[in-house]
Amino acid sequence: MCLVAPSLACGGRETELSRAPIQGESSAKGQHSAEELALAGEPAEAVVQAFQDEQKRAATAAEKKWNDAQLARLHEVYGAKPAQMGFLVDDIQLGAKGDWSRERGSVYQQIAPRLGDGLLDVSFDDREGTLTEVTIVLPGEFNEEVLEKLEQDLTSAWGRSPTKIWYDPTTRQRANLASKLNTLTFTHYRDPIDWVNELPLAMIGTPVEKVIATKGAHRSEDGLVWNGLGLPTGTGDTEFVAYTGAKKVIAISVHVRGDSETVRDALTARLRAKPTMKSDGGQTEWVWLDRVPVALTQHGSDEFSMLIGSAWRSAP
Repeated sequence: MCLVAPSLACGGRETELSRAPIQGESSAKGQHSAEELALAGEPAEAVVQAFQDEQKRAATAAEKKWNDAQLARLHEVYGAKPAQMGFLVDDIQLGAKGDWSRERGSVYQQIAPRLGDGLLDVSFDDREGTLTEVTIVLPGEFNEEVLEKLEQDLTSAWGRSPTKIWYDPTTRQRANLASKLNTLTFTHYRDPIDWVNELPLAMIGTPVEKVIATKGAHRSEDGLVWNGLGLPTGTGDTEFVAYTGAKKVIAISVHVRGDSETVRDALTARLRAKPTMKSDGGQTEWVWLDRVPVALTQHGSDEFSMLIGSAWRSAP
């Protein structure tokens, strides 16, 4: 049998496939593949363009399939209450002890069957076996739609948050959606008043070895370094660096992300003294003059540092 256009006879005449195609054809007649164009003797440029179009359509279809599958699993990553983890990891609690590596027998291996399709992933951070952070990752290079939908879902479940940070004062648990990193991270935080009350104001003059023992600090080029819980409105930990001299602490720097206003009020209450304020070069600083001076410097809207003590230098 010969496949020809209805108006053409079979004997030696042009077939439907080899007729001059394709540009401007009605979409009802369908698209010709690069292979069909090549077999029909079309110019190389048309064949290459058709091949590139096929690749783009295939990539778009694959992205849509992936994103649709992720969208169907978004409900697994968050709970009903603000900053509550979803049933993807609902049997895992911050502060729990365990093996948080990816080795055989670890907690990760126990939940691996839930992650087998690669649509979601989970990472754990710990300090000496105590879980401090759970991060849910949504892999995908072109899944902006998924992240936007997740933000909408979190807003519906947990309330509006322009900073994409949610927290629960009851559990003191915090969640941060980082769209550019495709991550939703859960941590504990310190209430601002408790955070201020636990500042190491009395550490000035403390022997180095005692700080290492009590804070789990480690030595660095800057001094003694350790981390603590962050604030509810920020991300990450609080970073402490103790500067030392004569084997004792002579000053401490503190760096944290979060709103400083409540911290300033709490510090004023703790020190029973009002600070003096000055602005220089776009930065604002508050200074409390006490037996141990304290200075707080604002860096942007959601980040600040503090200096406890009036002098410092690197450890000898």
